Amino acid sequence: MTRRLFLVLWSLVLVPAAALAQRPMSIVDLISVPVVSDPQLSPDGANLVYVQADADWTANKRRPGDVGRT
Repeated sequence: MTRRLFLVLWSLVLVPAAALAQRPMSIVDLISVPVVSDPQLSPDGANLVYVQADADWTANKRRPGDVGRT
């Protein structure tokens, strides 16, 4: 019984500490999310090709995309 009470109390201490360690999403985080566009399915349906654009902070714009395949 005391072990269970200890675990409950310990979890009440750890959960708020973990929640405080996270920070809210900022506008910089939102801009840094890669943009995926132009999905194309292969004729047999086995592959998907897409274009992924990333933020280029030095040029202050989105860098034209890389082609990805799944």
